[in-house]
Amino acid sequence: MTAICIGLLNSLTLVFGDEASRTSAKTTLNGYWLYISIAIFFVMLIFFLNKFSLKGKGTNNFIFNKILNIDNLRNTFKSMGSGLIATDKDGRVIYINPAAEMITGYNKTSARGQVVNHIFRLLKIGSDSISVALEDILKDQMLQDSMILTNQNGICNVTTAINSIFDNSGTHLGFIFVIHDLSSFKKEESLLRKNEEKYRKLYNQAEYSMLLLDSHVITDCNTKAVGLFGCSKEQLIGKSIYDLTFDLDGGKTQLDNQLKLRISDTLHGTPQYFEWVFNCLNDTRLPVEISLKQVTFNGSEMVQATIYGLSNTKHVVDPDQVKSDYDCLTKLANRKNFYNHLNLAITDCEHVGNKLAVLFIDLDLFKNINDTLGHDIGDALLQQAANRIATASSKDTAIVARMGGDEFAVLLTAVESEEYAPAAAKNMLDQLSKPFIIDDHELFLTASIGVALYPGHGKDTHSILKNAASSMYKAKTGGRNNYQIYTSDINENTMQKFNMQKSLRKALDRNELLLHYQPKVDGKSGALVGIEALIRWQHPEKGLIYPAEFIPLAEETGIIKQIDEWVLRTACNQLKKWTTEGHTSLRLAVNLSAWQFKEQHLADIVADVLTQTGIKPADLELEITETAAMENLDFTVNTLGKLMDMGVNISIDDFGTGYSSLNYLKHFPINFLKIDRTFVADILADKNTCAIVKAIIEVAHTLNLKVIAEGVETEDQLKLLRELGCDEIQGFYISKPLSVADLEKQIKIGS
Repeated sequence: MTAICIGLLNSLTLVFGDEASRTSAKTTLNGYWLYISIAIFFVMLIFFLNKFSLKGKGTNNFIFNKILNIDNLRNTFKSMGSGLIATDKDGRVIYINPAAEMITGYNKTSARGQVVNHIFRLLKIGSDSISVALEDILKDQMLQDSMILTNQNGICNVTTAINSIFDNSGTHLGFIFVIHDLSSFKKEESLLRKNEEKYRKLYNQAEYSMLLLDSHVITDCNTKAVGLFGCSKEQLIGKSIYDLTFDLDGGKTQLDNQLKLRISDTLHGTPQYFEWVFNCLNDTRLPVEISLKQVTFNGSEMVQATIYGLSNTKHVVDPDQVKSDYDCLTKLANRKNFYNHLNLAITDCEHVGNKLAVLFIDLDLFKNINDTLGHDIGDALLQQAANRIATASSKDTAIVARMGGDEFAVLLTAVESEEYAPAAAKNMLDQLSKPFIIDDHELFLTASIGVALYPGHGKDTHSILKNAASSMYKAKTGGRNNYQIYTSDINENTMQKFNMQKSLRKALDRNELLLHYQPKVDGKSGALVGIEALIRWQHPEKGLIYPAEFIPLAEETGIIKQIDEWVLRTACNQLKKWTTEGHTSLRLAVNLSAWQFKEQHLADIVADVLTQTGIKPADLELEITETAAMENLDFTVNTLGKLMDMGVNISIDDFGTGYSSLNYLKHFPINFLKIDRTFVADILADKNTCAIVKAIIEVAHTLNLKVIAEGVETEDQLKLLRELGCDEIQGFYISKPLSVADLEKQIKIGS
């Protein structure tokens, strides 16, 4: 009874379920019992239609006519691979489908009205001519068994389900016969059995070691493999082949991932041949060469691994083939390999109705670390990051790839719910946020991740990867260290950003970048004491663009390096021009980006600019944000010390918005603190803000530092800052940033 219930449930799935459910049900039912279960379903369907729809109809044929008038069921009966025969209570045929015509040799015209026993005889296998009497079926209401059918076509093996149909009052209406011809199955099973016996013989007598893998699990091994690994057959069977991989330089996760990719390629029809290192169960290191190919064993797709000891190898591994599929640094799949796997996964999803997800990962500000600490540290960091991404992608079917530079991608197949991919992305962010220890450096890294799902966010390789990458860019612009799931509006924003990046790359060559200068005055006298150089982009179509819109793009693309040096040289050349014209008491402030401040040779670059332009070091003020200064304290102290030794002035910009630690001020070699404009904006309305500004000024003066207030926009703000002892004032109340021509026209420089 349990088997019948299971069959019925799976049959319902086959008829009404989605593609993935039907595939699962087929796997569960397997072979000809699939047809018997379908038969059970239709028999039960007829029974329930009878029970709930036929009370009082009073005709034996009504149930069958009722069903056959339903177009979908009539078409289903006609297209069934199993034979279906319906009779009245006396066993006379009222319906026979095409499959039953083929099995019995009768057509619907010659069969209709005939007593079913005249059309064929059913004999139980193993019995001597036991006729299946319809009276016996009435006792149990249903019979399901393997039988021998004799008819005008001869004898054949069949499986048969026979059911009695009754109405609500218990009146017997008729019988349903569902018959499936097993002849083809028997032939296939016999051939398969012979092939598997032949394979087993060759397998055990093979010259080389062989393993049989179900995915990554060893299900069988030959005698040679037992000798190679130095253990018993029982010790090998059931183990994962990953457990036998030798851990080379702590990169076992990447190696396991690489082996997983090769097994997946094999199961998708691409044989593999490569070098490998196993760890025998006695802890002996075993370098080998392996060939993987797909085989069918016991009705399942398996992987046959043939292992050649290097001393017996007759093949030469093509290193170019290995390089073309895998990333040499991280041992992950490369871009081409990932594309191939994604193509195959999409094809599989089209057939079975599954979903998949692609996660596109970019390491935030990795270039800064690479440029600051060198490529050796950068490479080691990439390897550790790749290891963590692979570990976080713990699902067996996940494919992890390095797409290039600091970009990675993860393919998650058979995604059960929309929540799975975001959860995986969050896990990766958590893993990557933990400190990386490389040599004597403790490094911190974050990532931006874009998520795209198939089929909702793309139905081909190109679109789903593009949408995952677009989502990653949205995560970056949203502050980094987060993930974003693709939405339809992302592509439009990404295209705008892409076009802006292309234009920005050409802006330097086209002389579209320019500098404006904002004056700074003495807090007491109001005399001009300095100017700050502020970059602008004169876009040919969009007009004047402010740095907040394009500097983040420059940092992402790496153009920031050229822009930073251009700003420094251009501003210093302009100051030299003004100095030559007699304006000698002017201090020029230039902002250093976070990237530029981390440049290992910053002091050398500044010294070179000072030498080429001929300006005095004391006339140059370099502004760095306190966030950039606090990122690596030892590096900051060392770099600022070199600049101060040259005579260059240093100011901490946006003070109060970052770490705001007064303790570090006594360690940093600096000249100025620049109070952030957010404090100045609230200084009149909020007593606490005013108290904070007063405390900053007093502490700075105690440490012999001068204080600059930026963002001053009203006379009342200016008066209060003067009362508090602020040394220098900058803001729109004094002057907005001006072009060179406007500055020279409106302000008498040097007065």
